[in-house]
Amino acid sequence: MPGFNGLQRIRKTGAAVSVPLQCQTSSPVSRLASLSPSLSPPPPSQAASKHRKQTSVKHKKVKVVENDEDNSDEFARLPKKQKTAHLVTTEETQETPDIIRRYEMLLTSTKMITRITNGIEYLYQAARTLPRHVGVCVNYTYVLTEGLHREGEWTQDELELQDLTWSPWWEAFVYFDGISRHFPGLSDNIMELRQRPELVGHLARWMSSVAGKARGDDISRLKDKVVSLADLSDTSGLKAKSSRGFKHPETGRLLCPIKRLGEYDADPEKSEPQPFCRMVRDQKAGHARVRSADYPLFMYNMNEYVPGKLIPGFLKSTFLVDCTRVVFTGPSSTSGLDMSSKTKGKPPVCRALNMMSINFINIVYIAILARFCLNSQSDYQDRDIDFSNKDFMSNLMTISLKSEKWHEEICSWYTRQLFQRCSEDSDGDEGSGPSAHELLLAELAEEQEFENQNQKAPRAEAEKDSALADDNISEGHGEQNIGHGSLSRCDEDQDAEGSKSDEEVD
Repeated sequence: MPGFNGLQRIRKTGAAVSVPLQCQTSSPVSRLASLSPSLSPPPPSQAASKHRKQTSVKHKKVKVVENDEDNSDEFARLPKKQKTAHLVTTEETQETPDIIRRYEMLLTSTKMITRITNGIEYLYQAARTLPRHVGVCVNYTYVLTEGLHREGEWTQDELELQDLTWSPWWEAFVYFDGISRHFPGLSDNIMELRQRPELVGHLARWMSSVAGKARGDDISRLKDKVVSLADLSDTSGLKAKSSRGFKHPETGRLLCPIKRLGEYDADPEKSEPQPFCRMVRDQKAGHARVRSADYPLFMYNMNEYVPGKLIPGFLKSTFLVDCTRVVFTGPSSTSGLDMSSKTKGKPPVCRALNMMSINFINIVYIAILARFCLNSQSDYQDRDIDFSNKDFMSNLMTISLKSEKWHEEICSWYTRQLFQRCSEDSDGDEGSGPSAHELLLAELAEEQEFENQNQKAPRAEAEKDSALADDNISEGHGEQNIGHGSLSRCDEDQDAEGSKSDEEVD
């Protein structure tokens, strides 16, 4: 199956486990609270209540009331319309982890200066990156609740029992891992968060709100550039987003389902308004419907597309790749934008996220943003007439689950397009010969070899002369030894003759 990040959290067990979709039977908060009696917030202790002060309240007539001896465990009643400046989810004791206290401060710190002062700005910035890791159609409340309920673990047995169709089970399995890995402190404090269901609910809603702001940032990057990236022949009136979508024949054609392209192009004169676009907008009985399962033209590379086949060219359009580049690697990396008037701006998202590859969630995320930038809606919405972004995402994720091979191929292809920028036939580029870099290295190697030979020649002659000198010295020593040997023999002969003469005399 495709290598989603959630696979890292599989826990192997011996027996198969049935997998009920618990999101359909109970609310997330109640399911967390029902895990055990200890998961509800602990009651305040009487000893601590004697020294506890009431939380500050923004109200003219409310003051902090010191507890007297008669009412040592009671607080002054607050008015019904109170505005607390601090979210209290549990008694603040020394046992509360620092990250939990930071989470609580994060929920009420709406200004950057406050977050910086409290040391929690890094949490806010981490939350802004979540849409690029998990996409836009995420039910944060369900994902966090289900993930904490399981303590961040899934078994191999229940994974094998799952149907390869995108469902709430897959949503929790894939998205909880992405959130916990990129939001600091979440994976290390699962048990603490399980004891604070109210905090988890607030944190999930806060994440959803911040994710919407991050999505808006990426839409702003794309919105004014999609017309240039699409390379349309008629761009009149498309500067205003309200004039796009099925209100304009060019953007309407990009949004037209690939299988109905022939029907769209049936009007050779492109009369205004275009018949297909008018039928989609009118929404009358029997009108042309553009649904989430009907993949639009802008997702296809028409040079690879084969009529009657839906796989060739799917998700490989130059327009979609350039949209991905605008968001992740910056506008200057695209093939269709004129960057002559480029101004300095923020570094690309890929540098901030330390991205070196593209995964399938990134591709789906960009496809949803690109479609919104092409339609006529002024504000982001989940639905556009008959088209649902959530259903669209579910369909694409199901395709990736069904074919691991296709999943890996499309992710590798996008990674090459964005970070390697190599051509598809790079492996078979023998006709152009060696590159300048290869020739330069060869020249350097040749010069180094020549220099080494020049250095070896004098050294070899010196070694030869030294060897000859050693030989001469050895020969001289040999002659001396021979002379000494002759003298010794002569002495021996003389001694022998002397002895013989003495014998004769006797």
